[in-house]
Amino acid sequence: MRVVVLCLCLLLFGVPAVFSLPVEFDFSSSGVSSQYSAGGLTLDVTADSLGATGGTVTWVNSYGLGVKATGKNDSSGTLDGSGSDDVLNFAFSEDVFLQEVVFSRVGSKDEVRLLVDGVNLFDTFIDTSLLVSSRVTYNFLPENFFGSTFSLMAIDSDDSFRVQSFTVNTVDTPVPAPEPATWLLFGTALGGLFLWRKRSAS
Repeated sequence: MRVVVLCLCLLLFGVPAVFSLPVEFDFSSSGVSSQYSAGGLTLDVTADSLGATGGTVTWVNSYGLGVKATGKNDSSGTLDGSGSDDVLNFAFSEDVFLQEVVFSRVGSKDEVRLLVDGVNLFDTFIDTSLLVSSRVTYNFLPENFFGSTFSLMAIDSDDSFRVQSFTVNTVDTPVPAPEPATWLLFGTALGGLFLWRKRSAS
């Protein structure tokens, strides 16, 4: 009888599973905007240019988002560190885990500094000189960066890149368990019931 009860408990309480759901914000075809929505999240994007008088978010073709420094002749519209360190701030409506960022217009010496909730992670930056491509996908999941605001900054005079997409993981959300797992639990419960009846009859 204990086997049947255990199997039924597994069936009833094992069905809800918990997963972390990725949410992607794609900037490759959206033009410039200050606010985006996806997967129940709201994202506000702002720009700054340290050392200048500020900055605005820019967008060119499908290359993604960049920064136009205010008060200087900045025709590139990329994140760059020439004369001032450009910054893109991605502020989410709730705390999330940073999963990956796709960079475009990446050169051989481009470096990106990451700030989480305003904290400068000096030892954590992307050195894209190791990645030979004009479009680079950088995965942050092993680091488990968690917060509501992530800032990407160009720190050197030879940096120049754009942000094409931004993917985060929401806090774990209950979703239905996969169908095969449900049938496996159900079959285990029936098997336990069959064995219990067989023992009771003998």
